[in-house]
Amino acid sequence: MGKKKVEFNSVVIATFSAWKNGIRTPTNGMIEPLLSFFGPKASEIILIDDPHPGSDNIIPKIELYRESKLIKRERPVFLFPPLFILKRFNTLKTQPTFKIRDFITIMQVLLRKKTPTDLFIGLESINALAGIIFRKLGKVKTVV
Repeated sequence: MGKKKVEFNSVVIATFSAWKNGIRTPTNGMIEPLLSFFGPKASEIILIDDPHPGSDNIIPKIELYRESKLIKRERPVFLFPPLFILKRFNTLKTQPTFKIRDFITIMQVLLRKKTPTDLFIGLESINALAGIIFRKLGKVKTVV
């Protein structure tokens, strides 16, 4: 019996990374392996990259991939808590303000999508929780 090929119309990956001098460091939430694995299997991948506290850039990045190629990179439209609050608490510790930022960024991405997401992968608990909430709202089919 052969393996069944799994394909997805859309995959959303919500994860984190550390940024230094405007570059994503190798210390990140499995971004490269996830993109290389799902790239051939998904028509569209949206990567939500929440910079880790202590990074030199604290604004989340939203990247759109089609056929394994980066098509667009953007920032969230609305960011709460305000940037000056995030900068004030930008230390190498877990910060509740950053968790709020992460949840709101996911909310913006999923509410803007016209069709439900086939697979939502949330690395870190706040990202997984957001996926579960949006599954209950019908915006996500499967959460990992």
